[in-house]
Amino acid sequence: MAIQKSVLCDAEIVKLLQNSYGISVDRVQQLALGTANCRKIFAGDKAFFFKEYQETFSEQDLRRETALNEFLLSKSFPTAGFVEDKNGNKYNCINNRYIVVQNYIDGESYVKHDLPDNMLFLAAEMLGQLHEILNEYELQEETDTAWVDGFNLSKTAAEYDFLINRAEEIEDKEIRDRIKEDIIFKRELLYVIEPYRNFFDKLTYKFSHGDYCAMQYLCSGDKIKAVIDFATAKKIPAVWEIMRSYMQSAKDTGNPFEFDVSKFCRYVRCYMQFSRLSEWDLKYMPYIYLYQLGRSRYGYREYMMNVENKDALLKFAFWRTDICRMLLDKKDVISQFLLDDIGRKDRQ
Repeated sequence: MAIQKSVLCDAEIVKLLQNSYGISVDRVQQLALGTANCRKIFAGDKAFFFKEYQETFSEQDLRRETALNEFLLSKSFPTAGFVEDKNGNKYNCINNRYIVVQNYIDGESYVKHDLPDNMLFLAAEMLGQLHEILNEYELQEETDTAWVDGFNLSKTAAEYDFLINRAEEIEDKEIRDRIKEDIIFKRELLYVIEPYRNFFDKLTYKFSHGDYCAMQYLCSGDKIKAVIDFATAKKIPAVWEIMRSYMQSAKDTGNPFEFDVSKFCRYVRCYMQFSRLSEWDLKYMPYIYLYQLGRSRYGYREYMMNVENKDALLKFAFWRTDICRMLLDKKDVISQFLLDDIGRKDRQ
């Protein structure tokens, strides 16, 4: 669901597409996809995807995404191409928001925690294929040692203290108590995960999608027809994208405490058919994901700032904190299971 109101009404979109793209629009349909404002455009026997990015996206972000899209299409990786306007531009800035038009790919999409198992394992294979393709492409490395070393425990703890105090202003007692309980837990967790920064040095970094999960797949039958939305592509630890994509896609992860370790290991094996991981990657995968989630205040902060869709963001924050609880309890078991289940012959 979009986290900001659209700056364009349907009539303005129709006019823009006619004047700038030469597209005669029959109908505009709102789409509840992700955090941007998205529409399906019906134009005769054709259909297009219209996306209005959040205000945080810059021209550099759009330039990077459109160039990456062109590269992926040149490598026959299935994704949706961008449509150029009459001046050859693949993106435009309207009312201080960037917009793009893409070819619409018909297909079934899934919400979080709803991807059938056969599609889940196919997605893991495609992620491995994607990482190998992107080995040939230069992307700015963002989640590198500077991000890890930039973690200031005292500062983050103080930010959690601020949120605990702000939570006292929430009128709903049940929500107030849950937020305080979660934030107190995450504040204490900081002291557990702080040493995990030492695990990053030997990790395998890969250029990746950045938000690879069920909501980014367009499916038909037992196939994934396309992977969409490379707006947040960056270089990150491969294990981060692997575990995050599983947690946001698999049916057993809606309740993190029902996490299926054996199914997750199969997911990792499917990935490794196409892209390699080291023994170090496997051993510290759950620790790396816990480190990333444990540092994040996302959802709680937005709820207290009273942003749009704050209830959905808070629910997401609750879910991620429950992942932290599960990982804190099971990280050693998951780590050992990965090492035991995936034989040494499958490692570097």
